[in-house]
Amino acid sequence: MSSRLTSRFIYASLIYFMIGTFWMVFHRYLPTPSSELGAEIYAGQWIHLLTVGWLTLAVMGVLYYVIPKAYNTELYSERLGYIHFWLTNIAIILAVILGIQLSMGLDPLLNNGMTISDSMMKLMPIPLLLDVVNITGWLVQIIFIYNIIETVRK
Repeated sequence: MSSRLTSRFIYASLIYFMIGTFWMVFHRYLPTPSSELGAEIYAGQWIHLLTVGWLTLAVMGVLYYVIPKAYNTELYSERLGYIHFWLTNIAIILAVILGIQLSMGLDPLLNNGMTISDSMMKLMPIPLLLDVVNITGWLVQIIFIYNIIETVRK
């Protein structure tokens, strides 16, 4: 296995780390929703970048390197590793963008007295797309699990 796959995971995780920590430190100075729910959803996006983007990708990158070395074998499928890398990154980015749109869209509705359920219905394409992206992002991790298990079995 080339170290390019591992490097991609590590570099991507460092990018998410920089964006997430910048956002965490300076979020008070950026436009944020004023409603409590909107603010919680908004804050969840930089937390998402740090936990899924930074920590998870870093751990996966290390595992893609360490597991084959520990078992003295090649990675089962580098191609699956790259598919996993790109689909995971697409899911992270889309989830954050949709989360920001949801939090900002909820704000004016909730501040004008609309209930949470009515606000969600009014914004329906966004919560539905966010659910699809999150579920798809979760299912993509099956590629990682399969690739690691098959590497260990070799």
